[in-house]
Amino acid sequence: MNAFRLPSVTVPKIDFSKMSLPKITLPNLTLPHVNLPGLDLTHVDVRKGAERVATLSKDLAYVTVGTGVLAAQQLQVRRREVTAALQARVPEHVGKAVSTAVDAVRSRLRPPTESAE
Repeated sequence: MNAFRLPSVTVPKIDFSKMSLPKITLPNLTLPHVNLPGLDLTHVDVRKGAERVATLSKDLAYVTVGTGVLAAQQLQVRRREVTAALQARVPEHVGKAVSTAVDAVRSRLRPPTESAE
């Protein structure tokens, strides 16, 4: 059986240590000085602001979860109320139907005959 052979390719050796790349210098950007009279931000503490945002986010998450729990509890209460209302109505109708069915079955039953021994 003949084996399939890929053609060989020779890659020349490149010595990267002898290559010199041009130095790229980025221009120095100077931003213009903006003076906003009446706006003094020297007293602003960024760390306190970040902590405040984190606290508010956590509180928002707690309120959201709490609202979901309360909604689930209200749903359960409503379900129990509907179940109790249905159970209050259904037994009299079911009881009548069951007693009618039992009477019908009893009227069709024949007493067992005594077998001769």
